[in-house]
Amino acid sequence: MTQIDERILRLFSEQAEAVKVTNLVIGIGYTAVQTSDGGIGLSYTYFKDKTSCYITENYVNYEGQPASLLLSRLTSPNSIERSMSLALVNALNYRSADRMPEDKSNLKMLEMLGYSKKMNVAMVGYIKPLEKILQENHSGIMIIDDFQNIGNKTDFYSKLKNWADLLILTSTSISNNTLEAIIAETSPDIKSAILGPGTPMAPPLFDGFPIHYLGGTVPVDKDAVLRYIRHGMGTRQIHKSSKKVYITISPVLLNH
Repeated sequence: MTQIDERILRLFSEQAEAVKVTNLVIGIGYTAVQTSDGGIGLSYTYFKDKTSCYITENYVNYEGQPASLLLSRLTSPNSIERSMSLALVNALNYRSADRMPEDKSNLKMLEMLGYSKKMNVAMVGYIKPLEKILQENHSGIMIIDDFQNIGNKTDFYSKLKNWADLLILTSTSISNNTLEAIIAETSPDIKSAILGPGTPMAPPLFDGFPIHYLGGTVPVDKDAVLRYIRHGMGTRQIHKSSKKVYITISPVLLNH
């Protein structure tokens, strides 16, 4: 079990015992979970080696059940069960995230990370609008994205520690459990951010890691967001009915 998974279970287990899952939607792009206390959370639907018409071996109806049952699937080897559990985490954290300020265009993130022109920026997961901003400022950009076949892992990791000034990760790095391995390859002086609808907006989860900024998504028009997910839409559409929120962190680093 990763450190972050351990912290998720420790931080949210008590709350999960007190509420129920009321709705679970698994779309081809994102997964959504709603809880009986009014929360709603999203996570990337992480398909891993889908080879059949079903995505979990045994059917479990989580709706109407204590949220703790779904939370327990966080460490499941089944990537879809993990996606559902991470969406639940964001539903449990909904009220807290809803109070956070907005960063509609990621400019606040760049400001908080101390970004300046011509800095070298490494990205794990391709974010097109952000790439455009970096290109306009003549930054060095290095991207790796397995889903879109962008970048070369060997080249990326060989340059990450000594080349990159900033590291920007999508929340998929949490879904596929690669975050801690990526961080281990960085310089302790690097400044990093995690972005995306699946980002858990809970700073204690990242204590000891060089994560300085969390950027997540809070659905506002919940029905619209659920419809987008059911209809296979992605981040751009979801954000039309959501807030892009952020929180900054001043990390005390562990040795890595």
